[in-house]
Amino acid sequence: MDRTNGADLERALTVFAFRDSLNIETDRGCALMAAAFLSEQLFILLVSSLVRDDDVSQKLLSSRIESFCDRIDLAFALGLLPPLARRDLHLIRRIRNEFAHDASPLSFASSQIADRCRELYYTVKAGEATPRQHFTSAAMSVCGVIHGHTALNTHPSIPHDTVVNDEFKREVQHNVDASASEDDEAFVSRLMENTRASIDRLISTQGSTSSGDGI
Repeated sequence: MDRTNGADLERALTVFAFRDSLNIETDRGCALMAAAFLSEQLFILLVSSLVRDDDVSQKLLSSRIESFCDRIDLAFALGLLPPLARRDLHLIRRIRNEFAHDASPLSFASSQIADRCRELYYTVKAGEATPRQHFTSAAMSVCGVIHGHTALNTHPSIPHDTVVNDEFKREVQHNVDASASEDDEAFVSRLMENTRASIDRLISTQGSTSSGDGI
């Protein structure tokens, strides 16, 4: 089994286990578990869209983008979630909050929660289904959307640094000296143009002499 198929199978098994866990939970437990699971799947999606450097990528997301809300909005801002999936995730988050912040005996039949469940777009249940059935159906469907984008994602490559060697420094200084007699606007324009040309030339030279190994 290749790596891609193995990852797809692992995601599918995770979803099945998630569905089975939701089925045996209380209403409160179902809402809390669904939100926690989807937040974790968003974390995995976001990591897959960053460079392959766990010391930076995972640390950044773990320390700066911890909340379910932030993960939803960052995934959307990066083009990793469609608008209605984002909307459903926020509805699931709000339903989670209703259960988490109210100690009274709530259920999916409670009016404020049932109303939110009826707003969910990604439910595939018929209109007469219970609010909980709409909730779990939408949670599973949105999870599928997240996993689909995760499977399609590729880590961006880390760009090469420009080689700032003596040749590069001489080239830049030459451009500065050659442009010194021009007015400020012409000077800046010429300096930027010549510096870009120097960088492009050095990168081209580096590429033609490298072994081809990526960073």
